[in-house]
Amino acid sequence: MPLPVSAILPTRNRPDFLARCLSSLAQQQPPLIEIVICDSSDDDQSRQVAERARCRFSTTTLLYLRAARIGLAPQRNQAIAASTQPYVWFLDDDVILEPVCLQHLHSALAQNPTVGGVTAT
Repeated sequence: MPLPVSAILPTRNRPDFLARCLSSLAQQQPPLIEIVICDSSDDDQSRQVAERARCRFSTTTLLYLRAARIGLAPQRNQAIAASTQPYVWFLDDDVILEPVCLQHLHSALAQNPTVGGVTAT
């Protein structure tokens, strides 16, 4: 069963990094419900990467947004506003994850209702 998480993924002019990050997100077990990409690139290469990646996600919604403003904080804020899940997961486009990373993070949150956030290294 997918986890109630929206991965917040800002990017700018790094389609190769984005492709690797999306590949590692596609391997998460269990999968997350949603990925929100907010792109401030100068061209359409990152959008094309996101479109090609859609087929790798059977139960995960991949939402692609063009950034209204350039910058990490504005792009994250725009992605959060578009997200639909109770948990958000801030990622950078150059992150490559172990397949069980999300499961460990979600377990840490679920085990203690007073925890407001967790991080991975």
